[in-house]
Amino acid sequence: KFGTGIPDGLIASEAANNASIGGAFIPLVALGIPGDAVTEILLGGFMIHGINPGPLLFRYSADLVYAVFGKNLLLPFSRSSAMASHSRDDERLGALFS
Repeated sequence: KFGTGIPDGLIASEAANNASIGGAFIPLVALGIPGDAVTEILLGGFMIHGINPGPLLFRYSADLVYAVFGKNLLLPFSRSSAMASHSRDDERLGALFS
């Protein structure tokens, strides 16, 4: 089954890929230390906008922290609905090109 594009294998690899970002985001918000290249870029964006990540972020920008956490809680639901709608389109495209 390897190399055939079976959905279980694709979903498992993407889930593992997306799970690493959340783990790297925690030290950035809590300590101000980026965990990987993506959070390092996010740190630069925070600093450009005058937001200093670290322990004081929760005190001075609590609304931003809760907005980001809320987005992260809702994101899996939007992705699963997007995948469901795109899978039907993919089936039609596959029939078109086969």
